[in-house]
Amino acid sequence: MTQAAHAQSISAANLTQGSVSPSLGPINGTANVEVVVPLDVQQVDGSRSATYILAGGRVYAAGDNSRQQLGLPAGTSFGASRSERPWLDEVPIPLPNEVSIAQLAGGGFASSHVLDTNGRVWSWGYDDNRGVFGTGRTNEYRLPSETPVPPGVTFNQIRSGTYSTLGLTPEGELWGWGSNINGVLQSSATAGNSAPKKLALPEGVEVADFIVGNYYVLILSTEGELWGWGERGSQVLGGNDYTVSGNTVQIPLPEGVSFTQIEPVWGAALGLTNEGKIYAWGTPFNYTNNPILGRGVENVPTPTLLPLPAELQDIVFASLHAGTSATNAGALTANGTLYIWGSNTNGELGIGTSNSTGDEIPRLVPGTFATYSKARNSLAINEHGQAMTWGSNSNGSLGLGNMNTPITSPQTAFNFEVSAISFGEKSSVGELRPHPENPNSFIVSAPPHPVGTVDLTVDTVIPQLDKQGPSFTISERYRYYDPAIPIFSNNETHYEVTNDPGVIADGDSAQIITAQLTDEAYDKVSGMSDSLTASTTRDLGGGSVSDFSETELGVYTAQITSFIAGEAPIIVSYTSPDGKTVNLNVGVDAAGHPLNSTATFQPAPTIPNKPETPEEPVHPNLPDEPNTPSLPQDPGNPGNDWSRVNGPEGAFPHQSAHHEEKLTQTGVNTIPAVLLAGLTIFTGGILLFRRLSHQRMRHPE
Repeated sequence: MTQAAHAQSISAANLTQGSVSPSLGPINGTANVEVVVPLDVQQVDGSRSATYILAGGRVYAAGDNSRQQLGLPAGTSFGASRSERPWLDEVPIPLPNEVSIAQLAGGGFASSHVLDTNGRVWSWGYDDNRGVFGTGRTNEYRLPSETPVPPGVTFNQIRSGTYSTLGLTPEGELWGWGSNINGVLQSSATAGNSAPKKLALPEGVEVADFIVGNYYVLILSTEGELWGWGERGSQVLGGNDYTVSGNTVQIPLPEGVSFTQIEPVWGAALGLTNEGKIYAWGTPFNYTNNPILGRGVENVPTPTLLPLPAELQDIVFASLHAGTSATNAGALTANGTLYIWGSNTNGELGIGTSNSTGDEIPRLVPGTFATYSKARNSLAINEHGQAMTWGSNSNGSLGLGNMNTPITSPQTAFNFEVSAISFGEKSSVGELRPHPENPNSFIVSAPPHPVGTVDLTVDTVIPQLDKQGPSFTISERYRYYDPAIPIFSNNETHYEVTNDPGVIADGDSAQIITAQLTDEAYDKVSGMSDSLTASTTRDLGGGSVSDFSETELGVYTAQITSFIAGEAPIIVSYTSPDGKTVNLNVGVDAAGHPLNSTATFQPAPTIPNKPETPEEPVHPNLPDEPNTPSLPQDPGNPGNDWSRVNGPEGAFPHQSAHHEEKLTQTGVNTIPAVLLAGLTIFTGGILLFRRLSHQRMRHPE
């Protein structure tokens, strides 16, 4: 793993994720939106006397506070005048606004160190005369405060040993502070560094991973080489040389073996290969009941393959987990199966029993897990993002509410319960419905909201504390669309969409066609009127399709008029002038998919209060004559509807300029008067003819 890749993985591990499906919905709201809440517990870690949990960018702790390990003043009582707190509650870190905690560094003997999202280090507890806070002072009790570092220095990752802390910068530099016992900080002074100091790395070596043991440091290079300095007595630096030196040495690996990850345990170290195999070496602490190297009470002076029984040899492990003070180690497979081996005095293996000899064979822990960590207790995060704890429970450090009672199987110590989900500033509609198969998934109804993209915020409560927890922001955003403006996306620079712009009355109104252009981030794109065209393959009978104009930011309109009833496909095209990829929005169905249909041109609706045809007058000298026959039907004007020719003012407010101009040019506005006059003459002629005929019949010549 390269240095850059390692830094990226550290950041990714602490990002709030989550998802929403579908991620697109109409502006009037919709039901059955599934929101998957992020894994709420991000990291678990511990020290010899406390447990720490990182959740929602905040740190929660349980256990002993006699030396301010919980970040509270020494002497704080948690009931019955005890300094132990057997439940997890927030560590009061005075972070600046918009800053949260990104990583736990593991706890020292009586101190804790964390990294914030700005790359700054915060610490608290007691330094035990070792200068672990990098302030230049010793014998210091410290409430959560920022660790002083030189200007411009920030870290991607930090790791703490018993009395020392190291940090890796974005530039690949390694800095250290705290105790220099056994040359951990490459100094001849036992007291160590009173302030963070840049450490020397072998020439050409780039750091991919590093660990801080009790009294040693190991570095994994980007080339898969293993380097280290500090105490040789535990044989972690390889071989049988028991001298103490701050000089860096390369640790020989077996032929063809390289590591992707390394982890410390108490007095020993572990490595994971590309093939998912585990190597172990060193001299584990109290090895008579700590067979963590897989070889009983043997010391292992060089990295050696962890022996496994036949039924486990085909397992490919994806990650390795332990800790500076650990007497156990765990390994996870890609599907979340957890195996633990080592001591089991207080049920650390999580298999429901305890014993004094431990187990050198990895044992399967019931459940599915995202990560594991080991200090005095066993700590894990399950597949639902809940913090699970088990083990000795000294000082109530498991956070389960009881004191000093060993727990031999994983128990839920900390989790968040979702209390509300908001779309932007609006809460979801109705109650939250938990998904039957995933407790981190909820079915909600999106509230009505204007067109746009909004964040989804999840509010939580902490049931163990009966108080409000932090709020999470889902990394995937939700987008509201107007169903009248469909959505179409393509990676080409020219696209055509055939969509339904609505119903157009035959010759009586112009239908507005609306298109919207957005970029890949769904921000509206302006100034593209000339790149959009609308057309149809149908004869419009003298009607037309206008050019597009930008009516508001990123929204473009054109209009189409037809003088012939029927159906017509409307084609909207976009051609990018500079190869820019955009989203062309012209219309969507309920599922958010593009429509592919036609526009229907219909005869105009009946207009109320239209002029009536005048009734034929009856001549008083012609008694009982039948009514005058109706006028013949005009094929171009069914029903002789005068409003079809020139309706009342305002009857067609969307009449196109083209239509209006055409009517004016042909003199159509004079037609009603001419027709009325002609009709009067025509009717009078008929009456005169009939009168003359009648007179001839009565008075023949």
